[in-house]
Amino acid sequence: VITYRYEDKMVCVPLDFNWPGALRHAQSTYEALAEIDGKWISFSVNPIGDGQQKTIKISPSAWRSVSSHLARYEIIDIEVNPGIPRIVVTDMDAPPQY
Repeated sequence: VITYRYEDKMVCVPLDFNWPGALRHAQSTYEALAEIDGKWISFSVNPIGDGQQKTIKISPSAWRSVSSHLARYEIIDIEVNPGIPRIVVTDMDAPPQY
């Protein structure tokens, strides 16, 4: 069992050692994540090292290894990563629009 935290709401979920399963648990636990493409969802842990708390993101390829070393009830933070920003192309020689 581990604890997912999303937008300050925490829920204990079964630990799934494969990334797609972990992602499914997150999306079925938090309604706001259900419709979000999994490629925009990331997991991270916040260990304390050198007296300071640090955020470490967990890549999909590292999930199995990292999750096998998590402490029981360890908190996994869930974030929705922003999409690629929309690029606006303008004509630099055109007069400004008011």
